[in-house]
Amino acid sequence: MNIFADQLLVFVMLINFLVLGSSRMTIAIRAVAVQGVVLGLLPGIIHHFSWHLVAITVGIILAKG
Repeated sequence: MNIFADQLLVFVMLINFLVLGSSRMTIAIRAVAVQGVVLGLLPGIIHHFSWHLVAITVGIILAKG
């Protein structure tokens, strides 16, 4: 796997710790939104470029973010 993708997955795990440690709802909502955007970017980073992949990545980002 790509080293940058591995770093993004570690970032996603750190966001989980932020959500667990936060007592404010707005921080949790924004952290989960950032997590959704980061997870939406992963298919575009891992796989080779195609327009089908761009459509899937944009759809995931819009749905999760």
